[in-house]
Amino acid sequence: MFSAFTDSVLDLERAVILLGQMAEKDVVNVMMATIEGSDELADEIIHFDDEIDRLDEGITWMVQEIFSTFNPQSGDLRFLLAVPRVSSHLELIGDLCVEVARHMKEMEGNRTAVLDRLNLIPLFESVIGMTSGAVNALIDRSAKRAWRAMAILDASKRTFRANLDILSTLSDKDVTPYNRVRLTLICNALYVMACNAGDIAANVVYITHGVDVRYQRAKAMEELSGKKPDDPKSLPG
Repeated sequence: MFSAFTDSVLDLERAVILLGQMAEKDVVNVMMATIEGSDELADEIIHFDDEIDRLDEGITWMVQEIFSTFNPQSGDLRFLLAVPRVSSHLELIGDLCVEVARHMKEMEGNRTAVLDRLNLIPLFESVIGMTSGAVNALIDRSAKRAWRAMAILDASKRTFRANLDILSTLSDKDVTPYNRVRLTLICNALYVMACNAGDIAANVVYITHGVDVRYQRAKAMEELSGKKPDDPKSLPG
């Protein structure tokens, strides 16, 4: 029975790793589609979303099967409770990649020149780093890695605000009102991707420490470490 439970959990972990890799690939592809203004790559992202949806659904069924067959407790119970939320966040990142791809395709005129007016690459890189870091933290059950992934979100917030500031200073001659809306929606989608990746990392802290830090990350970090949240040495282990 123990071996069967362990095998089932390992299969589940492999499925989550695969979903994380697919979501990360999606973000990389949408970044390249945005840089190159490629309709072909954007269409690939849109069609690829069905595979992400199917795997997310499969992970939900795997968790239900484990619960119906075994009686998980303690850390295993928290892991199984957290996995569907993690899977949902990864699926949402995939959905948001589709949204960015569609907004990019709908832009008027020279979309590459319009997109180049904003500094989107750091936002894409933040989402990629957070997604990869959060999934690795989940597999390693490492709260320290999770906190590091969440820390990237602060930089994303600053970049997000900076891009909105740039948009507010551009005239209608620089960017048409229609393209301004598309750019705003792309920035928003990227920020929400980062928030979803941050919530994946927060679920790792729930698994390892049994506390929900999604809405009070700084306060929880201080309580767990006994030090100031902005001190890098205070990252909980």
